[in-house]
Amino acid sequence: MKQSEDIAQLETIKAIMTVASPLAGTVSEINSLLNDKPELVNEDPYGEGWLILISLTNLGDIDRLLKAEEYFELMKKKIQDELKRRMRGGKGT
Repeated sequence: MKQSEDIAQLETIKAIMTVASPLAGTVSEINSLLNDKPELVNEDPYGEGWLILISLTNLGDIDRLLKAEEYFELMKKKIQDELKRRMRGGKGT
């Protein structure tokens, strides 16, 4: 698979979200435990709630990934920007 290629869809009551591959590589394992316990994605994402294991095409690419804290801050900024846009009456409200 290529970087940013869709690898999964997560469904909630309100939305279906696509998960993109963070890096290029080959899927080496799929977490079949999620078939019976999909709630593990939320309850234990760093433990039993993982989605797939990827054998990376280029190990050096891993250095480009964001740390969890960096990603959280990026998402907070995106949410704040979206809220500001909506308050100004932007499209898509």
